[in-house]
Amino acid sequence: MLRYIDNIIPRPDHKVIFSRLGYKQNQTELDEAARKEIISWINEAASLVKLRGVTLECNLDTTDDGKILIYPESSRREKIEITSSSFYKFISGAKKILVIGITCSNQIMDLIEKEQKENMTKAVVFDAAAGEIVDSGLDYIVSFYNKELIRKSEKLFSKRFSPGYGDLSLETQKVFYDLLEMKKIGVDITPGFMLIPQKSVIALTGIS
Repeated sequence: MLRYIDNIIPRPDHKVIFSRLGYKQNQTELDEAARKEIISWINEAASLVKLRGVTLECNLDTTDDGKILIYPESSRREKIEITSSSFYKFISGAKKILVIGITCSNQIMDLIEKEQKENMTKAVVFDAAAGEIVDSGLDYIVSFYNKELIRKSEKLFSKRFSPGYGDLSLETQKVFYDLLEMKKIGVDITPGFMLIPQKSVIALTGIS
């Protein structure tokens, strides 16, 4: 069953965002005024990001010839068949799989586009902040699920995998996009299998 998660509070990690921007602690010189300005932009971005997520727990099988079979329903009447050696290796040892979709709001993406024409530095900070906040939203969903799974003596893998990683084709993004019905949380997909808004992610992880 699809589960929608709307109460994800953006929590920007300033240290990580500064790292994304190329600033190295104790190595990159940055005057205090510039640092304060960047922090204010990060906080502004966080105030504009509205995270929405959706998850689906699926049954899982693998075959000896390297295929991964994902069953969205416990009845196993329908299945998704994937061939990817890197994902096959990643999912080894999993009992089931959790498919996660998350997106930020169009508001922050529209502002990034606007600032690209007016203040490129601010646009770059907004972009880095939005990316980090979406990643932290994924961490929130994983933590949320682990609290439930612990009652069943289960847990999620510590790492995640996404379409386009390794040899898992980006085309599979459309498969999982449809599976998660991400249109309902405001996400579109291009003919080239890119998610819109840009700061939207599909992630897969195992349940052991």
